[in-house]
Amino acid sequence: MLAACGRRRRSAGFRGYAFVANEEGHAIAAVDLEALAVARHIPLNGAPTSVVSAARRPFVYALSPSNGTVHEIEVDRLSFNRRLAVASSALAIAVAPDDSALYVLATEPQALIRIALDTLKVEWRMALPRDPVDFAVAVDGATAAITFANGVRLVDLAARKLGATVGIAIGAPVRITGAGPETSTIATCCPPGM
Repeated sequence: MLAACGRRRRSAGFRGYAFVANEEGHAIAAVDLEALAVARHIPLNGAPTSVVSAARRPFVYALSPSNGTVHEIEVDRLSFNRRLAVASSALAIAVAPDDSALYVLATEPQALIRIALDTLKVEWRMALPRDPVDFAVAVDGATAAITFANGVRLVDLAARKLGATVGIAIGAPVRITGAGPETSTIATCCPPGM
């Protein structure tokens, strides 16, 4: 997953960087989008698989699922800033729509975790039933959808309450395939390969 930060100039190219998770290299590659070349490899204590950005913050955040660690990278300096181990292992990361927090879907222990971005500390953990697969946060930030091997469950994020299963998977785990401001649905779900 890529997270680009920067602004357009009148000249050709795009002034800014794309941050690419390099799982095998245990690093984030900062790619200069004007030069179309790697500007810097930012080493991490873990193997990142995804990078997300908060629109109103000068940082990107990488998730290393194998050790459940969130890494904060300074966009202006192209350098590691701080890290937080939130679980033994994790699956996915998302930014709250208001840029106030990160959500991490953890597998060990199985939980949805909210991290305050101002302090990079855990605000709360919500235990989950077994086998979470993926998740998405609604555009209004009030609800999340978490997929499990047997279907989809909605979460009231303010109340930290998990709702009943709203969809049933037949034969395969359910994955989030789309969510965002351009759609009126929280997520579109289907078994892998569909």
